[in-house]
Amino acid sequence: MSTSAAIFDLDRTIIAGSSAQVFGQMLRDVGIELPAPPGQGLYFGLYKRLGEDPVTMRLARHASRLFAGQRVRSVETAGRMAADVLASDVLEGARNEIERHRSANVTLLLATTAPYELAAPFCEVVGFDDLVCTRYSSVDGRYDGTNEAGYVWGAAKASAVAAWAADRTVDLTQSSAYSDSWYDVPLLEIVGQPIAVNADLRLRMMARTRRWSTRRWQHGG
Repeated sequence: MSTSAAIFDLDRTIIAGSSAQVFGQMLRDVGIELPAPPGQGLYFGLYKRLGEDPVTMRLARHASRLFAGQRVRSVETAGRMAADVLASDVLEGARNEIERHRSANVTLLLATTAPYELAAPFCEVVGFDDLVCTRYSSVDGRYDGTNEAGYVWGAAKASAVAAWAADRTVDLTQSSAYSDSWYDVPLLEIVGQPIAVNADLRLRMMARTRRWSTRRWQHGG
């Protein structure tokens, strides 16, 4: 028997900014120092206001290389440390929508580019039923610098969610998806109820053209 799902993006959708800032701080706290690109502070400020930058996101596709040799257990610890911090930043509208779907016994799915060990604890704390995300490969407890499958972004995120739905007999035509980003249009197109949340300019224009639902979620309302 088919079921329905509510599929949520993470950054700028259910939290206000970029989870990468929090993950980066927690990784440093456990002794993992990853190279910071020039102008990182400026980038995070612009990201919060304007959304994803395709150049930066394509660079992030190769982030698994930066983790080569790091202990999986240390990254898991950083993820657990980040979970409560990120959960405290969940926007009120997102929290209300998640609770509404939970009350209706709808499967809650978080779909994010973040790696599993960092995203999974947050997923559990907030109460999602499942997680579609990027997964880094490891050997003998250390990352080997590669991804298990593809980088979960753009069309690849939509494909990963479609595969997840097929495996769990979820009817995407009876499901909803929430995202802020133009690059999640492939995901929004495969569900029956696409919802643009805190949308970037191109997604706002598309949502208006296609008459998709829109939301503006922020702290305190």
